[in-house]
Amino acid sequence: MSTDSSSSQKIEPQALAIEVEGNRLAAELWGQSDQPPVIALHGWLDNCHSFRPLGPHLNNLQLLALDMAGHGHSDHRSPDASYHIWDDVKEILLLADAMNWPRFSLLGHSRGAIVASLVAAVAPDRIEKLALLEGLWPLTAQEDQAAEQFSSYIQTFMQRRGREPSLASSIDTMIKTRLRGGFGVKEDTARLLVERNSREVTGGLRWRTDDRLLMPSPMMLTPVQASSFIDRLECPVRLYMGDEAMGHRIENIKQRLQEVSPDIETELFSGGHHFHMEGDLAALARSLCSFLGCP
Repeated sequence: MSTDSSSSQKIEPQALAIEVEGNRLAAELWGQSDQPPVIALHGWLDNCHSFRPLGPHLNNLQLLALDMAGHGHSDHRSPDASYHIWDDVKEILLLADAMNWPRFSLLGHSRGAIVASLVAAVAPDRIEKLALLEGLWPLTAQEDQAAEQFSSYIQTFMQRRGREPSLASSIDTMIKTRLRGGFGVKEDTARLLVERNSREVTGGLRWRTDDRLLMPSPMMLTPVQASSFIDRLECPVRLYMGDEAMGHRIENIKQRLQEVSPDIETELFSGGHHFHMEGDLAALARSLCSFLGCP
């Protein structure tokens, strides 16, 4: 596998649009058709450019970096639909069918890693390997918090109903907004994500992201329910963490994994929540390639 930065910069992905149940899902495809297939799932409010820095270093994999529904250049779901993590699962499997991939691996970051875990848990016959970046378990709540959680969802829904998304005057303004958001990123990283996630409209720019993705979940799994998905994982799993993010809790995470699924490997890299965009990409690519089975 070549990880030379000068040569990797010349590699460009192929833009794809795949129809799944009447919705157009946009993606970027790296690699060649004879290489191991991997679907890459980005984090919350990000897009397929989350894998732009890493993609050229994984040139021995067939890597399909997806704009998940409601993100980037993919369609928004219909007005009666939702964006809960379990809604993504069937779309990933149908996407793999559209690509003629009966078996494939998953590479997920943050929310994308959580979705990837759910896919692997409910369709173990389809998944070869599971490489997770800064994510594994769904967010959880205790049983006695269910009414409070649902109330928060309904109140937010009523407040936001019919509200027009805000306008921005320039890309730089949107980048500043992204830099103020959670999971701090560098300016170059924010620009890469924002440029795919913005569109020109009359009077300025708007986010492409569906505003409904900002809604709280109506219901959350309990810790026991979340663990039941991890219990069902059959394929090899490796969890990658940034030492400035999930890595802060690595000992607690390892202890929890020993209790729930002791076979899950862990690996720590330098960087924050988006270390796969800003850290040692060559080193991460070597580990991913070794794990995912590059030819």
